[in-house]
Formats: sequence, structure tokens, C-alpha cells
Amino acid sequence: MYHCRLNAEKSIINLALYVSFFPQLIAGPIERARDLLPQFNQLKLRFSQEAIYWITLGFFKKMVVADNLAPFVEKIFNPDIQVGAVDYLWGMYAFAIQVYADFSGYSDIALGVALLLGVRLHQNFRQPYFASSFQEFWRRWHISLSFWLRDYVYFALGGSQSKRTLFTYRNLLLTMLVGGLWHGASWTFVLWGALHGALLITERPWLGATIHYPALRFLKQCWVFHWVALAFVIFRAKSVSQAIEILRQIGEGIGQIVGAFDLETFPKVGCFFAVVLGLLDWGQKKQWFIPTASNNGWRYWLRFGILTGLFWAIMFFGVFRGAQFIYFQF
Repeated sequence: MYHCRLNAEKSIINLALYVSFFPQLIAGPIERARDLLPQFNQLKLRFSQEAIYWITLGFFKKMVVADNLAPFVEKIFNPDIQVGAVDYLWGMYAFAIQVYADFSGYSDIALGVALLLGVRLHQNFRQPYFASSFQEFWRRWHISLSFWLRDYVYFALGGSQSKRTLFTYRNLLLTMLVGGLWHGASWTFVLWGALHGALLITERPWLGATIHYPALRFLKQCWVFHWVALAFVIFRAKSVSQAIEILRQIGEGIGQIVGAFDLETFPKVGCFFAVVLGLLDWGQKKQWFIPTASNNGWRYWLRFGILTGLFWAIMFFGVFRGAQFIYFQF
């Protein structure tokens, strides 16, 4: 409204609904008034295939993937429990998948519930672990927060408009520090934001380079994913000292091709369905079964088969007494 992009809302009911719209209220996506308010004038209950798709996918991510990985992650990051170096390495991967499945699962459920009410929210995650740069990762991870930080912090600081490259680097670093502090007043969040700022700065001179070979693109995706996963260790740790110790143990675990770990607590179900989630993300990236696609042809039946499989996975392998969503604490 300040920039005259939207007329002042005269309906107190619509304004109250915007402030309290429950599907996206607790953990996002962060919706702007210009996108949400106009839709409140056309509210209508709609039972659509797309809504069922997002709700089912969201519950699968949360109950089958995230909640089956949660006990193992809790054990790894418990400072009172000592585990082997290989366990810490597996724990790094497990939490990277857990936090993605947990948070994107909530966002998918919110998107589906809003569609049932006739409101379309923005997709908050777009296969972030397939990103081939850290800039692309932040365009795919918690998209609404990334755009908010870009518009209200990065651009407010000057963005990349300055002719001095160091000013652009300063703006990137400060923006990511604010993003870290947004999660809480802890040094671990500050370090997490600082590391992502440093990664964005380091890659910036080479962002324009084109990768012609799929194998090289895959290697770059692996590079980005592993740095993001390492950063999540700092994010998840209860203190900086614990994060440093876990990272040291991970370094030792990498050097052990075969290591001993506790098979009894190893999240076999969670790991299996994490692979399934990766295949689903890959199929979505290829637009093989996007919910807005035509209902005719093989895409319809593929989508129907996937929804059926996800439903039974939830019924048989879902954790019905799992923990609350991770991002409810932020």
C-alpha cells in the first residue's frame, strides 16, 4: 500500500481474514496482501484433485519421511549421547532430509487446505536439493521468506546496484545474517546465516557460467547439497561447541568407507521413503505429474497411482504420534 501497489482494504472482515488465515499463519508461506486479499472476495469451497494431491503429499512428507527420521536425528544431536563418527555423518543427511520433508510437508498441506477454501497460496518449496547454485537453492527453499529478505533487506541495503562489489557482498552477508536471526537469537543461527552468506559471496563471480554437461551439473548439485547439509548441522546443534564437535566427527566419518553404526536405531523406513521423496521431487521437476496438468493421458494415471501409493504409505508407515512441525518453534 505504501508503494501504491494495492488499494487500501476497506472491509474489516477481509483484513481480519488476511491476518488470521489459518492454513499459512504459523509457518508460511508468507503471503502478501496484494496476492491474498483479492481472493477473499471469491471464496468458494472446491473439492479438487489438486488440493488432495498437495494434502496427501504433505502428510506423506511429514508422517512417513520426517517423523520416521526424527528419533535417529534426536539421538545424534543429543549432547548427552555419544555415537560413532559414521553415525554423525548419517545424522547430517538424516536431518537435511527431515527438515526439508517436515517444513515443505506443512507448506504442501497449507496449500492444499487453502485450495479447498478457494484460495491459492504460493508454492513454498520447489525441489531445493536439486539446485546447482546457492542462489538457486534460496530461490527454491522457503521461497516466500527468501523473497521477503530480498525485497525488504537486500534491496533496502542497496542490493547489487552499487558499482563497488564489496558493497554487494556486504549486503548479501547482512541479509543472510538477518535470515539466521529470524529463526532465533542464538549463535548457531547467526553462524548458519553467515555461512550461507559466505557461500553466496564465494559463488557470485561464477554465476554466469553455463554448464553444458549433465554430469558436471550433477556434481555441482551434489556440491551445493553437501554444503547446505553441513550448514544444517550448525542450525540443528544446541550450541556452537556441539556443532564444531559434530562437524569434526563427520570429518572422521567421511574417511571411513565402512563404519559401525547402531542398526537398531538406524531409520531404515525413513531412509527408504527419503529415496522415494527424492524420486517424487525429480518427477515434479520434470513436470511428469504436476497436479495442474491435463487429466487426460498417462499423466493422470501416473498421478492417480502415486496418490494411491502415498495414501497407503501413510496408513502403514506413518507416525501418528509424531512431534509437532519443526518450524512451529520459529
